[in-house]
Amino acid sequence: MDKPRNYNGVQMKTITVGELRSLLEDQPDDMEVIFTTCYGDYSRTQQALALVGEVDTVTIVKSAYSNSGFAIQDSDDVYADDGELRDNDDNYVPYLVIR
Repeated sequence: MDKPRNYNGVQMKTITVGELRSLLEDQPDDMEVIFTTCYGDYSRTQQALALVGEVDTVTIVKSAYSNSGFAIQDSDDVYADDGELRDNDDNYVPYLVIR
């Protein structure tokens, strides 16, 4: 299944869980972890993002309000009460999000 594209036609860039494990395998277990993102200013300032240690499975959609062009889809719009994908939602790709 193709990864979503934003309004500029840019495809979502990700890594797999296996690639993440490979990146971390030589790191000490007590090493602190953060994520970064580009602030979007002229000098491309890197923002440090705090993690709370939670994971979830989400889907993403195009978003004109996000600098990246993507946003997390509200799970109520994607999943039925029984936890299954709603009808006609075959185009949703699940992503693991780390908060």
